[in-house]
Amino acid sequence: MMRIEAPFLLLPTQGAARALGKFLGHAGRAAFREIVATRQGLEIAHLQFLFLNLTLATCSRIRPDGLVEIELALGDPRLSTRRFTQAQLKSAHAKSLAQKRTLPSPRRP
Repeated sequence: MMRIEAPFLLLPTQGAARALGKFLGHAGRAAFREIVATRQGLEIAHLQFLFLNLTLATCSRIRPDGLVEIELALGDPRLSTRRFTQAQLKSAHAKSLAQKRTLPSPRRP
C-alpha cells in the first residue's frame, strides 16, 4: 500500500486562524477528512464539526484547475452536526424558485 498526500488550498477566516493558532494545519486536514467522510463528493456547501473543543464550519469546492479549495471558519455550536452538499443547496433553491412562480401575485387595491 502507498500513502499519498492530496494537495488542497485552505482558506481560513481571521477568527479561525486566530482561534486555532499553530493547530490551523491540523484543523485543515481534519476538515478535509470530514468532507470526505460525508461520502457525498468534494463540493460541500456547509459542514460543521468539532475540533479541539471548537465548532468549525467549512465549505469546499473544486476550482477550474482541479484543486480542492476549503474555507474554514468558526461555526455555531448549536448547529454542530449540520451539513449541506452543493447539490442539496441547488435543489432547495430551485424548489424555492418554483414555489414563487406558482404563488398568485398580490392584488392591488
